[in-house]
Amino acid sequence: MYYLSIRWGVEKRLRENNYEIQNVFSYDEFDYNKKIDGIIAIGKYSSSQISNLKSLHIPLVVVDSDTMRYEISCVITDFDSSVFKTVSHFISNGHKRIGMIAGQEKTTDNENICDERELSFKKYMSINKLLNPEYIFKGPFNIDSGYDLMNKAIKKLGRNLPTAFFVASDELAVGAIRALEEQHISVPDRVSIIGFNGSAIDQYLSPSLSTIDVDKKEMGADAVDLLLKLKNKKLKHPVKLTIGTKLLLRESSNSLKNEGY
Repeated sequence: MYYLSIRWGVEKRLRENNYEIQNVFSYDEFDYNKKIDGIIAIGKYSSSQISNLKSLHIPLVVVDSDTMRYEISCVITDFDSSVFKTVSHFISNGHKRIGMIAGQEKTTDNENICDERELSFKKYMSINKLLNPEYIFKGPFNIDSGYDLMNKAIKKLGRNLPTAFFVASDELAVGAIRALEEQHISVPDRVSIIGFNGSAIDQYLSPSLSTIDVDKKEMGADAVDLLLKLKNKKLKHPVKLTIGTKLLLRESSNSLKNEGY
């Protein structure tokens, strides 16, 4: 749903500018011989994949990956500030044992992807002298993974289970909350959860999910605007657009009520 929302933003802005759209759903399906005016690549790509796209010498914008080191324009989310807001919120509400359910990704050609959310989490937890590597659990970005990782945390940590978790995606958060509820661990009274991405269904979950809201459609629209500037030669150098986020607090997070946990 995250990438689908970005794509909707791209397609809407392209239609507004009267462009024909060709969707390619796998990097390996891309037709290098087809005449096109520009490329918007949504998602994560390996170094070789980026180099191949750049070698086409066609206006190119990547969405959701920082490609400035390749001198390619991109639109990204402000992960660092998002994590700072989350960690600061937890600490200001009395939480000291704060964990993370982190995501693991690979490109389609099996290049490992470093998640900036995890790096920022470790940085800000270290600054506050609260980092405990035992409280970080990593797995694929899906609901089943969130469920399995939280069950692993519950089994491993027992009564030392953190009182709050930052979860790298809303899908992971849904699975994590389900695992907590099955073990009769109250959310948010015993464990507070804040997810990431912002989904239309978050407010309808039970408990409703606190999350970092990302303006995904705006990312897509901004990518088109940037691509058109490249196509019309209005930019002399690559540009990185960083889109801010908003912390939406709902029922899944709360102030720490019992410091004895």
